[in-house]
Amino acid sequence: AGITEPSALFVSYEDAGRISSATARLRSSFPETPIYTRAQTRREAQSLKDVGATEVIIESDELPRSATAFLWTNKLWSSTESMENKSSMEKKLLQKAASTASGLPMDITDALFELYQCMDQDLSGEVTADEIANLITKSNAGIHSDDEVEEMIALVRDTVVEPLDIVGFCRFYSKSSPLVKQAMSDACMF
Repeated sequence: AGITEPSALFVSYEDAGRISSATARLRSSFPETPIYTRAQTRREAQSLKDVGATEVIIESDELPRSATAFLWTNKLWSSTESMENKSSMEKKLLQKAASTASGLPMDITDALFELYQCMDQDLSGEVTADEIANLITKSNAGIHSDDEVEEMIALVRDTVVEPLDIVGFCRFYSKSSPLVKQAMSDACMF
């Protein structure tokens, strides 16, 4: 029997050739099903769209606002819905998606979800560079000089150019410097 009508498919191999091949095979088997893939370059992304991908994330691009919608076709999370309104099952699925997208273990992703909830005071489902910078300035994790704090804030503002959803925030954290990670390790803005 097998799967006959999946709601969506996600192809995530390391090798671009395998992704392209799998996407083409899946498209021929499931012509109406959305197929999501990832690519390293825009050229690869276009090739994947040509063989049937519905949407492609380009890993070198920062697409944090649409990352969750990409992974879960906006079923589990919308930018206007707070994490407090999510069921336990939906949170676990979203945590797994964030863990996969960021490459972080689940225990770290779990802690980042709590941190994110602390920052998302307006319950918009997004955090801005200013909210992250504010978190860093209130951190008690280690002793940092004024220059280090200014450096961390500059890094945040240079990196976070659009508001981040939870998956984008986990990706941001995974790519942050050790200094920024340390500053975020025990901070919260209650």
